[in-house]
Amino acid sequence: MKTRTKKSKNLLVWAGRIFVALTFYYATANASGTWSAKTHMPTPRYSLGVAVAEGKIWAIGGANNTGKLSVVEMYDPISDSWSTKIPMTTPRSGLGVAVVDGKIYAIGGSSASHFLRAIERYDPVSNTWSTLAPMPKGRTEFAVAALGGKIYVFAGVASCLGDDGSGACDFADTRTFEYDPVTDSWTEKASSPIRIVQVAVAVGNKIYVAGGDSPAFYAYDPILDVFASKAPMVITRGTQPGHTALNGRVYIMGGAPSSGFFDSMEEYNPSTNTWSFMESMPTHRAGLGAAGANGKIFAIGGGNETGALAVNEEFAPDYLLFADERIVIKGQAASEGNIHCNGNIRFDKGNPSTHDGELTAVGNITIAVDNTILGDVAAGGSVKNSGNVVGTITEGSTAVISEPPPILSFSAGVTNVTVPNGSTQNLVPGSYGIVKAKKSATLKLANDGNSGDYYFKMLEVNQGGILNIDVSNGSVNIHVVNAIKFLKDVEVKISPDNNTEKVTFYSLTNATISIGVAARIFGNIVAPNAQVLISKGSGFKGAICANTIIVNEDATFLDHHSVVSLSKASGLTVENNKGYEVETGSVPKEFELGQNYPNPFNPSTTISFALPESGEIKLSIFNLKGQLVKTLASGQMAAGWHTVIWNGTNEQGNQAASGIYVYSLEAKGFKVTKKLVLAK
Repeated sequence: MKTRTKKSKNLLVWAGRIFVALTFYYATANASGTWSAKTHMPTPRYSLGVAVAEGKIWAIGGANNTGKLSVVEMYDPISDSWSTKIPMTTPRSGLGVAVVDGKIYAIGGSSASHFLRAIERYDPVSNTWSTLAPMPKGRTEFAVAALGGKIYVFAGVASCLGDDGSGACDFADTRTFEYDPVTDSWTEKASSPIRIVQVAVAVGNKIYVAGGDSPAFYAYDPILDVFASKAPMVITRGTQPGHTALNGRVYIMGGAPSSGFFDSMEEYNPSTNTWSFMESMPTHRAGLGAAGANGKIFAIGGGNETGALAVNEEFAPDYLLFADERIVIKGQAASEGNIHCNGNIRFDKGNPSTHDGELTAVGNITIAVDNTILGDVAAGGSVKNSGNVVGTITEGSTAVISEPPPILSFSAGVTNVTVPNGSTQNLVPGSYGIVKAKKSATLKLANDGNSGDYYFKMLEVNQGGILNIDVSNGSVNIHVVNAIKFLKDVEVKISPDNNTEKVTFYSLTNATISIGVAARIFGNIVAPNAQVLISKGSGFKGAICANTIIVNEDATFLDHHSVVSLSKASGLTVENNKGYEVETGSVPKEFELGQNYPNPFNPSTTISFALPESGEIKLSIFNLKGQLVKTLASGQMAAGWHTVIWNGTNEQGNQAASGIYVYSLEAKGFKVTKKLVLAK
């Protein structure tokens, strides 16, 4: 859990304010995703506008130490590359951008001398700009969002008295304006309850807005022209946080309070009116642009105590399973992680079975008897539930939207490779034809420090075979043009530390990718045109993206962060708080913190952890603000498996309020946190 504060005497004059370089870290209550660095923008800048159009991300305007900018740069998430486009007519920062019918609208902002009313429209296809009817008042650092073919402008840091943007500034202008691109006209709407709106994000048929000087959060209904109060943000974000939408959720990250910069990110779920912390950005900053594209969130540019930034960071929410057409689960042994389908999700009769994670489907969700879902269930269509859902069920949700699967393109070589029965062979990165590991053979792949990319025409690992993958020098990516076949008793081994996030299997096939009976497969499988079949009694840990996913009975499938481990010899190994067997009489090989059970709970829950050696430990409960609720265990403990019960009380012995909490284990440099839910 990050609770430290870094301090520096450096000062930054930015956006008209002076900031002391303080970085704030908040507890991660739901680290369900991963940040990674992508190719930087060519031009460092803050207070820029960011929009998504034609599958690309457009970074527009902004400012840096050279002054206001008119630069336009386009980022392609697929190729991770930037290109420069024709600039705006007017250099500006603090502008708003919105997209309607594939066109990008750049609105207002500040020039070197005054606040702007100007609107320019950019056509990504023709790479041209045109000028439109100006706003009624010049303003900057406001928030805009497009919904239903209209653009909505909310309040702002300042709206100046002169129509041309000159003169004294009025910080109390809370008016909302609607712009109609068809008629090129403006209409005044209801005033915002927030004086300085810093966030506006459209999800479903609402626009969610937030300010910088309080955690207040509202939903604006354009049809009724009213603002409705919602659950407040956990953090008062200050100046210019990044904000965007993805999969029907609102994400807000960064920002600058009166001093310092945030790196934290919060997720708002409109269906449940609740907030969760997500994994923090690698770079603390404000004035950044954020965009949701290709199922990822991109945080671009911004500024902090070092000045204007060109940084581009990608957040990938963790889906255990993602399918474009359908997902069918037929009585699994165990499963943990979030599941999303652009079509339908179906849980057949369990045996009995429990899935720990959220379900979202654009189509319908069916849950048969003997299934327990520990998480929210939301469908754009219907939810037919004959099982037990420990969470919120939402039907007909406009917040669950279709997410485009990735588009892959690559080719392979012609040299075939066959590893004979029982033999071992090392294969260096490169392009090959058909690659086969025969019965009980071992094929070794590795990142050699220069590359970890393999290109195969086909990959087949036969019964009892082992695919040994070394990621010591970086990630390994296996690109397979045709089918991938893991037959009975096949095992994928990743060293060191079985880091499943560093191995990805890509495939262009539209046939079936099979995980055979009793196989143990680790890593990511990305096959947007294929059916992935997880066979009876097999195990998978990582993430799968496919057209269709079928999970047969007694199979186990887990996300990257699951504490459950899969071993070929003994099958499923889990901390005993979940009721599965553990190796008694043995010393654990590594530190582990188990998921509490039951979860959600009332009145008590059990937390287990593993210590490979004796030493000082601390097991603590925190609230979402990072404040200590209770220390459950502290002091010297022997190596082995341990369990602790929390009865839901705080340090004073009083009953803690219902809600989401974080529990943390610290031991000899090991530190990990997980979330738990105290139910009413």
